Amino acid sequence: MRLFSYDKRPVHMGPLPLEMLRRNAVDADLSSVNIRQQLEFQNTDNSDSLVNAMRTYAKYMDAARNGPVSEQRPEIPSCLEERAKQLKSLGYFMDALHVGCSNVFPKLFLPSPYINKDLAELPADWPGFHHHNAHGLQEGIDQNTESIEHHSHALVLVYDHSREVQESESGFDWLFGSGRHRASLRAAETAVVVANFIRALGFEARVHTESTTDIDLAKAAVSAGAAEVDKDGTVTHPYLGKQFAIAVVTTTLEFQADKPLASRGLGDKFKSHGPSWWFGGGMGLGKGMGTQKNAFNLDQYKNRSFEADVFSSDKLKRQDTPTSIIDEARIPRLPKRSDIFWRGMYGDMGKAVQDANIDDFCVVKTPISEAQFGLIGALHLLERREPAATLTPGYEDPAANAKKIKSALHFLGADMVGISRAPDWVWYSHDLDGKKIEPAHDNAITLLIDQGHETMEGASGDDWIAV
Repeated sequence: MRLFSYDKRPVHMGPLPLEMLRRNAVDADLSSVNIRQQLEFQNTDNSDSLVNAMRTYAKYMDAARNGPVSEQRPEIPSCLEERAKQLKSLGYFMDALHVGCSNVFPKLFLPSPYINKDLAELPADWPGFHHHNAHGLQEGIDQNTESIEHHSHALVLVYDHSREVQESESGFDWLFGSGRHRASLRAAETAVVVANFIRALGFEARVHTESTTDIDLAKAAVSAGAAEVDKDGTVTHPYLGKQFAIAVVTTTLEFQADKPLASRGLGDKFKSHGPSWWFGGGMGLGKGMGTQKNAFNLDQYKNRSFEADVFSSDKLKRQDTPTSIIDEARIPRLPKRSDIFWRGMYGDMGKAVQDANIDDFCVVKTPISEAQFGLIGALHLLERREPAATLTPGYEDPAANAKKIKSALHFLGADMVGISRAPDWVWYSHDLDGKKIEPAHDNAITLLIDQGHETMEGASGDDWIAV
């Protein structure tokens, strides 16, 4: 539920009313902060846990924490405040709930770095290695031994996770205890993109995740005003409590640091957590300066089963056949060559479009696009992997399986999920090399991600923004 518009709210201010929180004028006291423990992406007690499936992706993120720095530096704002705003905007664009800025100082560093032990298990022929899109993953791993004590600033990214799944829910055995892992994976993904972006600007940058880090993420978050210290020394967030994960990017790029959070009295709490927080606007936020998140929609699954999506599409009327007539017998199978991007590369759409596709320029012509492109390319190589040699017992009921799949995908962040058959005509007929494609599966899982109205508002009207 949202009663107030946020159409005039600058992107760098984020979806939470962080400006309503009282700040300290002096540096945070970090002496009482407990060292944040390393997160392992492995659940040996439950082989069905989704954490085990996240393991491969977590080590890819950690492998991509370093990278080559551009030898050329484009013109960027000289104003440190404006730099911070632009970096925060990037973090919020990628769905972070809180982005904070901090200086880097000796107290932030761990006695010894946490290194994901799975990085040692990545063989040289692992998908993504030595691929031109992988941006030198092995080289990045080798850079873990290089000191970053000369890094001067840190960008802190905070991602929330939903409530704990209940035993009565269908996805319990898959999802229980994986909330922090899920949030950590999403925070790491954004951190890798932000670091790639900073390196494309000609500055050093390294990612620090819950599983691989040189610095104490808890202390970095407190220093950046993105968390506060509880009585037991653990960190908590003013709006998220303890249901969040942290990722940090340290860099040689200078930007303005945020002030740490201050303790709040009764009046301060009313300002930050009163009516303006309940309803997402009013009480000093200003017209059009409402927030995307408020007390009622912060956790969209607080009172909702993970089987259902956030749009409640499960309540829509259903029927056995589509309302649109599909003449299946006459639907031709098209080759991969008919894909609009490949047609552009092959010149079907004229020389201008073909030239724009050289070295994928139409996709990576901005630093932000380039920052995302490498990671996407590496992860694409994980899409096709061999199934386990034996079937796991307990998955004989198709209806129960569907509920588990939908629960897992909604938990991970999908906005809508549909399950259907996959007839031959949905498959390409031939690959780019002319090899015939044989339909591999009878069923399909389709998930939709809301790319946000902000994306289209920033488009020129003829952009290729989604496929």
